[in-house]
Amino acid sequence: MQSELAESDAFFESHGISKEMTTQDPEGTRQRFRQYLEECVNQNPFNKVWVYHLLAMLYYAEGKLEETAALCSRAASEHPTDPRAWYYLGTIYYGISQATETSKVLDSADVQDFPSEIRERIRRIHHFQKENQQLVQAFRESKLTSPEEATKLALKYFRKTLVCNISNEDKSRVQTHIRIIEARQSSL
Repeated sequence: MQSELAESDAFFESHGISKEMTTQDPEGTRQRFRQYLEECVNQNPFNKVWVYHLLAMLYYAEGKLEETAALCSRAASEHPTDPRAWYYLGTIYYGISQATETSKVLDSADVQDFPSEIRERIRRIHHFQKENQQLVQAFRESKLTSPEEATKLALKYFRKTLVCNISNEDKSRVQTHIRIIEARQSSL
């Protein structure tokens, strides 16, 4: 990962995008990042996995779920042992499967009666939704698939992530996602 960070920094520096630019002109820098990454992905048949990862992060943050899913599917087929594409695919479909249901539950829940850890989780979900309104809206409006099919795909991609070489902390995080999805399925 350190070598990928150094390589990506050098890549952007060679295209005139310095780290300082990200704070001076974040929107302009993001647009330039996207442009260079799209050129690299589409012109280079031997893409580095970090190129896919960085471009997927941009698309995802912008709520471009179809583009993110297509890019991650391509990355996963070209680099099947890299967990990032599988994990992104899992989060996309998990978000689609949960967006509408989560909002309904959060809006109707009386959190005062919940244990503190549940109240904290709800607070974090509210914070995420507030900070990522564009992405949450994209989940709600997605035409990629139905929420039911999205649940199945999320499980599939999270399980593929677990097969990859990931840290114990990341493995625990992915297993938590899987447990939450399975618990929701069993309660339906």
